[in-house]
Amino acid sequence: MKRISLCLIAALLMVILSACTALKGSLITKETASNYYEIAEGYAGITKYDKAISFYRKAALQKEFANAANYGLARMYSLTGKWQDACVILGDLYAQDKENTLIATAYAYALASNSRGDEALALYESVWKKNSEDPSAGRNYAGILFLSGKFGETLEQIALLKEKYPDAEALKGIDELEKKAKEGLSPPAEPDPAAGTKADAKTDVITDAKTVPEKPESSSGAESKPLPVKAL
Repeated sequence: MKRISLCLIAALLMVILSACTALKGSLITKETASNYYEIAEGYAGITKYDKAISFYRKAALQKEFANAANYGLARMYSLTGKWQDACVILGDLYAQDKENTLIATAYAYALASNSRGDEALALYESVWKKNSEDPSAGRNYAGILFLSGKFGETLEQIALLKEKYPDAEALKGIDELEKKAKEGLSPPAEPDPAAGTKADAKTDVITDAKTVPEKPESSSGAESKPLPVKAL
């Protein structure tokens, strides 16, 4: 699979180089931006995030691909732990479309992961209220509560979801989040120094796979690869 992806990327690069030679410094075309975007997606798919970032930036230079490419760029920043950079981009996208729940969710996760929990909760609470019958939205809310250090409220939200949606696919893996929240409420006692061991106080951050979508779907941001509009 990786070999096929790399071959496709190489072919697209050849097309772009030919187009750039023909343009001789003129503005990037829609076709070239589309090729840049596909290359970025290809690199993202094989976890070469630095290369993906480079091509998302190139695609973003074309007006009609700016939103989709910037969304992809924010996703790469999130996957590489560059939460401040992700917040800047997602904040701009959210300002353009505050009704887009997918952007709002991604932005809230980025804020929470960047130690801005109060802002994240204020943002996502309204999303959860608008989509209170959606178990995915409830699961995201639990994740944001956890990232914001609200462990007791995380457990309350999980209990509510388990009672209301016992068989929902969106709640897959929520037991692990519940375990981490309980650990946050009752951290293990410090070990006896005489025992010669050290406790690792760090806990893994639980993030939802839907925080940043695999690929944007069709909407108003770019002609062929715009931002998705979806209630999580």
